[in-house]
Amino acid sequence: MAHDGTKFQRGDFRCRHCSNRPRSEGSRCGTGSAARTQIDTVAKEAYHREFARAIRKRAGVPVGLVGGLRSPKLLEEILRSGDADFLSMSRPFIREPGLVNRWESGDTGRATCISCNGCFLPGLTEGGIYCVVEKKARETPHG
Repeated sequence: MAHDGTKFQRGDFRCRHCSNRPRSEGSRCGTGSAARTQIDTVAKEAYHREFARAIRKRAGVPVGLVGGLRSPKLLEEILRSGDADFLSMSRPFIREPGLVNRWESGDTGRATCISCNGCFLPGLTEGGIYCVVEKKARETPHG
């Protein structure tokens, strides 16, 4: 329920991929996964930003944003714009545990996570998550 007493209805917020689909087809994103893959440009980042903006405006409460965050300039812009109050990241830290230190040192390039979701399989089969791309790169001789 919003701060003004307005009740949210199921399907009030739909992603840009589903917004043109008939409601009878549901509002689940056609990407088939809650965690999107191939987030390889800034334009593909922050894919739930419009939801955060709408919820924050309508509910009037602090809102966190998760989903494809990779670039520090975009993170700063999201917070400055007021679209979200908090940001959450996961997969980039699996690939680069020292990501915040890299950004703080002045290297403000995008996180190197390629969003392949390969990091989750070891959690199911080996008892812990890690970046399979990073592991392969470390194990491949550079000659």
